[in-house]
Amino acid sequence: GVTYPKDKPQLKDLKLLAADPAELEKRNAEIKKKFVEFFGA
Repeated sequence: GVTYPKDKPQLKDLKLLAADPAELEKRNAEIKKKFVEFFGA
């Protein structure tokens, strides 16, 4: 079988996110916040 990279989102997680735009939006906001903290952008 194919080994899915551990650092990538699992397929089931992607489906979960696709089914929940609010969750995706929340995660996007968190990622942006972390990005700003990390890079000072």
